[in-house]
Amino acid sequence: MKLEFSVPQSDVCTPGASGSKIVKDTVSKVESTLGGTNMLLERTAFVESKNGEDLNTYRDGYHGGIWQVDRIGFEDTQNVASHRKLKEHFKKIYTDFGIDWSTVKYEDLRKPLYSAIAARLKYLNVPSPIPPSWQLTRQAEYWKKNYNTRSGKGSVSKFKTDIFQIDQSFKRDFNEGKKIFVRSCAQCHTISSGGQHRTGPNLSGVCGRQAGQSSGYRYTDAMKDSGITWNEETLDRFLLNPKGMIPGTKMVFAGIKKKNDRHQLINYLCNCP
Repeated sequence: MKLEFSVPQSDVCTPGASGSKIVKDTVSKVESTLGGTNMLLERTAFVESKNGEDLNTYRDGYHGGIWQVDRIGFEDTQNVASHRKLKEHFKKIYTDFGIDWSTVKYEDLRKPLYSAIAARLKYLNVPSPIPPSWQLTRQAEYWKKNYNTRSGKGSVSKFKTDIFQIDQSFKRDFNEGKKIFVRSCAQCHTISSGGQHRTGPNLSGVCGRQAGQSSGYRYTDAMKDSGITWNEETLDRFLLNPKGMIPGTKMVFAGIKKKNDRHQLINYLCNCP
């Protein structure tokens, strides 16, 4: 069977290989076969092992590779009894790469291609969809819950900090979001930690907070009883049409119609220190 790689096969199948180019090329191939991940597979490689360049990536006795897939997680990618769709994925892997995944050994994950496939299968075993790439907080929470898990040493804040290091577009969006906040929100809201309430509540830590729960601010019953927890998704819907989402809110702001402006503002709201 002919195998087609955008880089020589030896690069993606060489145990101990590392680097951003290896990761990008490997992710491109794996996602072409097993579906896109809204940048999460590539981000996971950096958060888990700095693209394999962390000195502990290929430590003795551990074979999870660039994506740091532990043995239990790897074995779950072969558990067709618990995950019936795996057989369909196995067929695609064999067709495109000539790899019979059911016979792969944990030690094979020292090869970037195998580690990436294992990581992708691990995400495919999760019933809930991967959040969009612009929703960094939700992606971080998704990674922590479904990949790094409670037993892992990683954290949501560390995931976000790592991605800000390498993703220049997020830095640009954050800075643009700050400008939008100053222009459209600062008259009624503060966002600094410990900042005072104005006409509207202080928005420090708004991402992850239940609506109507900022201490010391008098909310409407509509806001307090909405049952909403603020995250990138709910903020996006609210900022598009505040009164449409929460009838009875006293917020007089008409909303932001441009999607990119909303996303940049939310980037700032959810990541402002």
